[in-house]
Amino acid sequence: MNTTDDDVKVINAIKECKTAGIRMFAIDFDMTFIDIHTHGSWSDDHELLSEHIRPLFRLLVRELLSNGLILSIVTFSPQVDLIKDLLQFCFRDHVRLGENTFVCGALPTHIGKDEHIRSVCDQYAATDKGTSLMPREVLLIDDDWFNIRTGRRSGVTSILFSTDEGAQERKLLCEIQEISQYMNIYVKK
Repeated sequence: MNTTDDDVKVINAIKECKTAGIRMFAIDFDMTFIDIHTHGSWSDDHELLSEHIRPLFRLLVRELLSNGLILSIVTFSPQVDLIKDLLQFCFRDHVRLGENTFVCGALPTHIGKDEHIRSVCDQYAATDKGTSLMPREVLLIDDDWFNIRTGRRSGVTSILFSTDEGAQERKLLCEIQEISQYMNIYVKK
């Protein structure tokens, strides 16, 4: 298998995040992980939905799980089972639901993703290998500025994912690398 420039960038970004102390990626689902908005009512199967996973996230998920990091999907969608089926279908060799991969869907309040992140952190802490996660150990990637702002206020490292067409995936990789490099400088002091 040939390694592309994007593969190398993803591998380096994940290594830098791990060195910087990031232990969990919390990724929004609609318009971030996938390139459409399901409005919480996707009626087709997970195989058809898999065609909408952004190529960058296919690489990112494999690499972060291969490096012992935790994946969480944090979404306002109530279709948690569909998302779990999708993850198992696309990443069957990497995803272990309830161990290294967690999904939190619609919650009673819609004030950012703080409750979602707390929920997946609590789920992870309850596992055999789990330990508590501090907010700074979580990297939130979301297309909604409000969710990013509330995450940052809670101490969660957060990156706004631009849904504009073009080089949004390359921009995200650069931002992940910049944040992890900054965190590495901060951690080393």
